[in-house]
Amino acid sequence: MDNITTHISAFPLIELLLGIIIIFSFLRILKITLLRIVKRAKHISKINRYYSIFELFTWLLYLIWILPHFFDINTSLGIILSLVLVIAILLISWYAGKDFISGFIIKSNTGFKLNARIKTDDFDGVIIEFYSRNLKLLNDDGGKLLIPYSNLIGKNILIKNNDKARTSKHITLKLKSEGNYEELINQLKFKIMMHPKTLVNITPTINIIRQKKDVILVDINISARDSKGLTEIENFLKKDQIL
Repeated sequence: MDNITTHISAFPLIELLLGIIIIFSFLRILKITLLRIVKRAKHISKINRYYSIFELFTWLLYLIWILPHFFDINTSLGIILSLVLVIAILLISWYAGKDFISGFIIKSNTGFKLNARIKTDDFDGVIIEFYSRNLKLLNDDGGKLLIPYSNLIGKNILIKNNDKARTSKHITLKLKSEGNYEELINQLKFKIMMHPKTLVNITPTINIIRQKKDVILVDINISARDSKGLTEIENFLKKDQIL
């Protein structure tokens, strides 16, 4: 340790600290600027999600850049920093890669499919989306959960394929219309698909039975996981019905 201290002058340390301060300030200012420029909540969410990864790789690149400089000053110090860099890269690789590998294992299991209900000691819900590193569950309260694939490995999971439990129903609604029937049908489809009890991979069918002036009578085929879900969707749609 004394040997390392002896060969480090004040200038390299000041240079190192100055570089850290500059990079830290740059990253903070850049994030604040991006969040002020971007207005849409969706894009802000992506910035918050991925900016930390950008910061991490920026610091790693800085460490790689200063390594040769410290090897010139002192070989022992260069070796220590190299070990720190290798450990950091291994940890990042494990963190980033474990969910991809786990996802491949999970998705190769035929029981994991859209609209399948999975239940563990920690969560219970229906699969509504698969992503590269996690899957999205919809619980009975309408809440959505993102579950990393690595959290599923090694757990006891109850899988219920809801394809067999699928149920559907035709309902008739009398609605007020201003003449743009196509827009009305698209709005109805959107409302149905946004309901938490609707099966996300089945698009509802809507047919016009009768139309007269500003009133339209439509037949809608809705699908849900069970009869209770159908009733909830039907009551939800009937709020807009003309009595």
